[in-house]
Amino acid sequence: MNPQEGITFQKQLNGYNRDEVDRYVENLAGAFQTANEEYKTVCAEYNELLYEYKKIETEREQQSKASSEIVAKLLIETELVAQKITGDAESEAEILKSTAQAEAKKILEDAYLEKASAQIEIKKLTGDAETEASETKNRARKLMSDAQINSVQINLHAKHNLEQANGSIRQIIASLQELLAVMPEETHVEQTLEMPIAF
Repeated sequence: MNPQEGITFQKQLNGYNRDEVDRYVENLAGAFQTANEEYKTVCAEYNELLYEYKKIETEREQQSKASSEIVAKLLIETELVAQKITGDAESEAEILKSTAQAEAKKILEDAYLEKASAQIEIKKLTGDAETEASETKNRARKLMSDAQINSVQINLHAKHNLEQANGSIRQIIASLQELLAVMPEETHVEQTLEMPIAF
């Protein structure tokens, strides 16, 4: 029995048919229970999505921290390599300089070329690290944006379902009030009807 449909009861002595009225009240209670269960389902879905959003945010922070650590480690290692190469080249040039000027010059030139190659490699490693960090940051931003969009959609969906549930409950309460208004006074049941609180 749909609470929104027009309801008529067979009249008996001293009022309407009590069995029909009881069945209608039971149907109204069932409709209220269904609306309440739907509201609980919506709340559970919202909490689940909120948990996923927080999980994504935590992963984003961890990725950002890991990228920073990688960049710092690469910078330290490349600096040590550059220092070692420079030191070795200068030491070797000093030793060979005492034996032959020409040979020392050639060794120095080779050392400088090797140093230049190492600097190019350092720049390449630094550039790759910065590119990886930028890509990780962009992925994290997209994950956060998607999570925010999903959160907004869930809030809208939950609000819509809650409004529908409240509307159904209002109709149920109005039907009960109309029913109480037409029932004989000796069959009235004192009760308090309250609207659910919208969160």
